[in-house]
Amino acid sequence: MSLLRVSNLTVETSLDGKTLVDDVSFSIEKGESVGIVGESGSGKSLSALSILSLLPNGVRKRSGTVEFQGQEIAAENLQNIRGNRISMVYQDPMTSLNPMMKIGRQIEEVLEAHDLGKDSARTLAALESVRIPEPEKCANSYPHEFSGGMRQRVMIAIALLLKPDLLIADEPTTALDVTIQRQILNLVNEQKRANNASILWISHDLGVVAEMVDKVIVMYAGRIVEVGTVAEIFENPRHPYTVGLIGSLIKRKHQQKMISIPGTPPKPWTVTGQCGFADRCSRVLPNCTQQKPELVELGRQSFACFNPFEGGLI
Repeated sequence: MSLLRVSNLTVETSLDGKTLVDDVSFSIEKGESVGIVGESGSGKSLSALSILSLLPNGVRKRSGTVEFQGQEIAAENLQNIRGNRISMVYQDPMTSLNPMMKIGRQIEEVLEAHDLGKDSARTLAALESVRIPEPEKCANSYPHEFSGGMRQRVMIAIALLLKPDLLIADEPTTALDVTIQRQILNLVNEQKRANNASILWISHDLGVVAEMVDKVIVMYAGRIVEVGTVAEIFENPRHPYTVGLIGSLIKRKHQQKMISIPGTPPKPWTVTGQCGFADRCSRVLPNCTQQKPELVELGRQSFACFNPFEGGLI
């Protein structure tokens, strides 16, 4: 039994029913780290937010199920799961932390929400676990008194406070400089090992994903186009979009220059009855513009393409 299973998830705009995430399915095992990558607008963040029913205003789930430890996540058990068994860390901690409330009090709120009461020792231990110096001083300070990196450490401390089985990280290092980013990545890895937690890491940074996860999910125009282990995705990508995505960031010995992908990604709701990548693909076939390719499994790798690459990057 998978720790988390998302099945046939479709997300749309509430007002006019425009599709934003189209029939997405994936699973995460206990102790596994999974990364979702793709360009802005590919649906990766909305897919993650759907797990805990945290979709923004104006967006709703049209269909699909989310199961955690074999039980569907529904309104009646969401309170117990959210922040307890599954926690989330966001890109910008300033939009998640209450600027008018001291850090210690915000941590205590998590404990109280799950009927654990105030516990100053546990609050300080949480701050110490993410290597925040002078945790007592931090607990009595406000978010604006800290740097972006320190605020993100606080968010990680809050997310891991109740030792969740799954941590969802939605581009938590994007706004940080390289040095602080490295510290945060190391910190998350340490906490994962200490708690044997699973991780769902959402990012557009393939370098970070390659280091953080075991399995990679590639999304494009609201759909999953390829799934595989880090080694398979980086050394033997099958979907033309994955090849272009990796080739645009990594220069191989046999490449004269980095690969670029022409054009721009389409809006997910404009892709009907064809492959979303067809207009940008150099390997397009007639049926690519006539029907949507479904994910085809080949060993531990899956890809949605009528004309996949063979033998890795060209």
